[in-house]
Amino acid sequence: PLVEASLPPSITVGRFSLVQIVRKSIYEDEGAMTKAENFIGTTMMPIGKYLSDSKKNSVPEYQRSYAWTEDEVSQLWVDLIDSITNHRPEYFIGPVVVKNGAAGENELIDGQQRITTTLIIISVLRAIFRENGESERSDLLTTWFFGQKDILTLQIEDKFFMNEENGALYRNYISKEVGISQITIELAKHQKKSSNYLLLHAYTTLFTLVKQYMGESFDGTKMLAIVTYLREKVKILILSVSDEADAYQIFETLNDRGRSLDTLDLLKNHLFSKAKSGLPEVKQKWAALKENLQDSDPKNRFLNHFWSSLHGRSSATGLFRSIRDQITSAQEAVSFADQLAAS
Repeated sequence: PLVEASLPPSITVGRFSLVQIVRKSIYEDEGAMTKAENFIGTTMMPIGKYLSDSKKNSVPEYQRSYAWTEDEVSQLWVDLIDSITNHRPEYFIGPVVVKNGAAGENELIDGQQRITTTLIIISVLRAIFRENGESERSDLLTTWFFGQKDILTLQIEDKFFMNEENGALYRNYISKEVGISQITIELAKHQKKSSNYLLLHAYTTLFTLVKQYMGESFDGTKMLAIVTYLREKVKILILSVSDEADAYQIFETLNDRGRSLDTLDLLKNHLFSKAKSGLPEVKQKWAALKENLQDSDPKNRFLNHFWSSLHGRSSATGLFRSIRDQITSAQEAVSFADQLAAS
């Protein structure tokens, strides 16, 4: 099958190789998928090439917001510099799961923390190039990784879009080129541990780390080595699917640690996408549901019991697919959200 031929067998996640993991995702789906070729496409490529070649990547609304703390951000930087210093031929930072869209526009199902942090590193490098008179290199980084300027508005047409919570701040402080002083001022406005605080704090953390790495004076050679390594040697494995339920199964299998993308998250996205003019009502009902489930652990148990009471027993792995196939119109989305909120 395509997937097994394309996956590098030596790469592991936990105790399993990626071949084993994806095989498990495919063949434990109760027969829902019979051909691996229809399920997944795989490509190993440098993260810099993926970001520069992509037309558009967006984080779906159901995905969690930026969540990396200083520890994760610093560890990525340490690993990156260690790989550069030791001349390692490549540095694999993990799989990225995308749902393919039209005209090269993808939804980022898994991997947004690494993708976003990599873009923050590039944004920091761009700012430091600029402040040291290397404006041409700064402009190239903008074009490669953040987007080209519109000829009429002279504004960057972004290539990467975060969710509703992070979107505006990312656009105005990471994608758009601003000084470290402006970012520090904006950082002070946000509550510590909030997602937008973490996003800006990642920038200030990396700004400090890059400065420390260069030493007392600007070192263009070191800066260019980082850019080159990101463009050529830092590898991701892109797992691309055309169906969000399939993406969920891969995500669920790969993520055996940390906070998982759960069925409620996918259901939220499905209801929002179907609601159309009923979207405000669905959002209101969803907020009520989340409030009711605040102390429920695990939350998906409620959803499984609720759906089973209406339509018979459904497996945990097949739950989202079952719900999605039943709710296909705006009216059904609004009605189901109302039922959930009232339960």
